[in-house]
Amino acid sequence: MANNRSDHTSLLDLPPEILSKVISYMVEPSGRSSIQSVLRACRQLYDIALPFSVSVFRNTVHHYKGGGPCSPVKNAQFLHYLLISKPWLARHVNTVILGGFTSTSSQGDDDKANDRQSPVITDSELAVYQNQIDTILGQISPYDEDHGSWYIEWISDLRKGCTDAQVTLILLICPSIQTLLFEESKNPRHFVRLLRFLGYLSLTSAPGWSKNPLLPLSHLEDVFHETNNIQHGYTRWYEQGPLLFTLPRLRYYECNIPVGNERAGEQFGHLPPKSSSIEEITLRSSSIIPITLSSMLRACKALRKLEYTSYTNSSSTVQTVAPRDILDAILLQADSLTELYINTEEDWDKGWGLRSPNVLYMGMPLRKMVALRKLTVGMQCLTGLLAEKPSNQNEDHPVPLRVDGAPTIIDCLPENLEYLKIHSCSAAIHEQAQELLAAVESRNRFKNLRYISLLFNSWLPEEPLPLSCNAPNVHLDIGYQTKSTYQHDLGHPYSDREIEGRGARNVTSRIHASKMRREYLATRGITEPRHKPFYFVDDY
Repeated sequence: MANNRSDHTSLLDLPPEILSKVISYMVEPSGRSSIQSVLRACRQLYDIALPFSVSVFRNTVHHYKGGGPCSPVKNAQFLHYLLISKPWLARHVNTVILGGFTSTSSQGDDDKANDRQSPVITDSELAVYQNQIDTILGQISPYDEDHGSWYIEWISDLRKGCTDAQVTLILLICPSIQTLLFEESKNPRHFVRLLRFLGYLSLTSAPGWSKNPLLPLSHLEDVFHETNNIQHGYTRWYEQGPLLFTLPRLRYYECNIPVGNERAGEQFGHLPPKSSSIEEITLRSSSIIPITLSSMLRACKALRKLEYTSYTNSSSTVQTVAPRDILDAILLQADSLTELYINTEEDWDKGWGLRSPNVLYMGMPLRKMVALRKLTVGMQCLTGLLAEKPSNQNEDHPVPLRVDGAPTIIDCLPENLEYLKIHSCSAAIHEQAQELLAAVESRNRFKNLRYISLLFNSWLPEEPLPLSCNAPNVHLDIGYQTKSTYQHDLGHPYSDREIEGRGARNVTSRIHASKMRREYLATRGITEPRHKPFYFVDDY
């Protein structure tokens, strides 16, 4: 029987709300989508797809290593589009992804390679921009001389094409931004000034003020920022990190290579206890001192998840947090923290033992973490047992392979734990692991524990003894971690050849390695053969 073409339903026959839903799936969080091809298809699709075409604004250098300044020309074009051509689209911007931005107008080599000419801003455009700044900020705070001088500098820098001034205006005029990803920037004074201004309002205004729809960044829920400065880290983290914690609806915060020195601790210490709405914190390749971590967690109203991995390089002067320092900090969130991931770089001597051997493990107070359900931690951090002698060990003050008097696993674990993964293991953990499995099988302890994993260092010569668990509904996973997967977890610039010429630092970058990141996090800590090669497919 012949088909009647007139009976076929065209895509254009679908209701607008259905078409809108279909097109929404074409938006890529990384900013690379096929929306432009839809805009050129026909007028009907154009009208529906146009808001989605601005939902993600991406301005980064297209380079396999990541890092580099954002384009002042692209910023200027976007501002003109939102404030001059189609102002109604500003409310549809949901995600902003930025390379480095600066308050200087001089361009470096990377800028010149991307922009053959500086943006030309007309007087009429500047008048519109100034009106937006005056109107938005004037509606939420009384005008004073200090603000007036800032506005004048802001407009002056916009005229010069300064990316810091441009980026700050984009963040000001887009009221619906929920996700912000950006790279470490050089002297972003307008961006910092805006954050400081919003933080002051948030911390000093009456209850409910944070729900004011006029407040810039009042819908921001998710922030990721990073540096590619492997040698020194995110040295100005103290200037931006604490201010981001004051945003009223921020829930997810992540930073790569933060340097949490005394200045960072001081800035976090200024935040009132339980004033921040942040629920999940991820700090990768971190160099953070104890007071900074505790001040940060004290500021959180109800933290649910913390991921902390440390990184110490030869130029670092920061005395990073030891396992006991981490425990002291998370006890401030004992009633809310449900998930904890810790990797303290156990193959590197950071001088913790000079303080006291007892700081090398968390200890029995970990049992006070009554809300904790999921725990991933290293063997030394949990038990005081070290898999091997650190390569940089101080022979005058060697790190003990076993801390005398350290409690066993079953003496430390919270009773309500459901998931336990212990990485960086050696055969030394066998006796304590047997004790844990026996307690689980008896059902007298850890009645909710359903998953137990031990990841042994595959490069150690000694084979672990066999372990088994006969408890019903309990999965025991015994596997190996290779040297490369361990290094990648810490963000080390390990062997470039493993990821197609790309430094390992970008494995967890949401800006330049979103595909690699998803693949890595999905496979991190999964049981693998003892000598399995490790690689990722590059994003580009």
